[in-house]
Amino acid sequence: MRNGNGTHRWVVLLAALVCALPLIGLSAAPASAAKPSRAGVSWVTVQALNPGPTVSVRVEWPRVGGATSYEIDFALSSGAISSNEVQGSRTKRTARVRGTRSSLQVGYAGGLRPGATYCFQVRGRNSSGFGYRGPIHCKVTVRSSRATPARSIPMVVGTYNTCSSACTSSLGAWSSRGARVRDRIRQMNVGTTGRAVDVLAIQEGNDATPYLTTQLDGTFTRGCQTGDGTGRVYDENQSLFVRDSTYEVVPGTADGVSFARFDDPSHGACWVKVREKASQQEVVVVSMHLWHVSDAAADSRRATETDLVADTVKAAFPGATIVYAGDFNSSRSRATDAPLLRMYADGEDDSYDQATRYLSRPYRNSACGTTTTPRTSWRWGDHIDRVFVPAGVHVASWEVDYRMDGRLYVAPMPSDHNPVLVSLLIPAT
Repeated sequence: MRNGNGTHRWVVLLAALVCALPLIGLSAAPASAAKPSRAGVSWVTVQALNPGPTVSVRVEWPRVGGATSYEIDFALSSGAISSNEVQGSRTKRTARVRGTRSSLQVGYAGGLRPGATYCFQVRGRNSSGFGYRGPIHCKVTVRSSRATPARSIPMVVGTYNTCSSACTSSLGAWSSRGARVRDRIRQMNVGTTGRAVDVLAIQEGNDATPYLTTQLDGTFTRGCQTGDGTGRVYDENQSLFVRDSTYEVVPGTADGVSFARFDDPSHGACWVKVREKASQQEVVVVSMHLWHVSDAAADSRRATETDLVADTVKAAFPGATIVYAGDFNSSRSRATDAPLLRMYADGEDDSYDQATRYLSRPYRNSACGTTTTPRTSWRWGDHIDRVFVPAGVHVASWEVDYRMDGRLYVAPMPSDHNPVLVSLLIPAT
């Protein structure tokens, strides 16, 4: 057939159909799914000591957009601070996990060495490939010597830098914050067990110590303050409070030391022997606060201050179970973690490393600062508020005791530190 111009109509129709075919095919082709988003940080929430012995850990991380499954890469730490620490390691292994709709994803890594350091990275996967890996998080695994004792006494130890005078310009005068610190202490308890803090170490307590001595009377007894050793009643920067219902102070054992001899009069330590009422077993607990500057010379000064405290306490209580709690102003991110090295030499470990359960996000720093936005430290946690425990003591849980309002800390803030709480099982003697 022809149209009015003499052109065959079927030619026109065929040409139109041919031109339309690519468009029809293009619109009908399924779009390729995008690769998953970049993963967030992962963190360890539980570690278990298994026969062998080996350690297995539970790892959590935020759900990654577009991911249907995940890979957890983990490797022994080389000690180097490197973005390639996991991916470049010959010890790297991978655990694969099916994704869920939960806001938090969960996976497990097993066969880890006890008392070793591992670093973890997560990435998402879907049919189009892999997303970018998240930040590296590193974790020291529990030692084989820290299994749950057959018989033990419980002790919840807390440490709290109250910043009672130094934070006046940023958080307000102590007169306006003291009640909030007091109430936080009254509410301190551990996770689902609900066990309240038994012994609480206080730092920067020059205003807090006398206030809390009065305000907590009837619930806590002040066990020591720095002035117990210096003879100066106003040496109240470091102190220690003991819950009356569970522990009692052993008379005549309180002592303390100031670091004024090192030109550091605002820092120091105090210690006292406490006795569990149920078993009559005794433990020495120390509250200490070390020099705060972050250069290499400061690492050396912290080493000297730690040596003074440890040498003095060990000489006073030979063979005793000693727990050190406080603001050490040092973490694994320092060039030299001097307090940790001395504690290792004495058979003490950081409870953060040895805890079998973490009841708060370990990357939220206990030294929270004076703003309500949480400080995050992805690799180590960088917690300078620490509790060191001797060999054989089982660390059942560790947590930073913070209060959240959505993604921010509850305001107004009582201090520039949040308390750290550690639940211990001390072998019965």
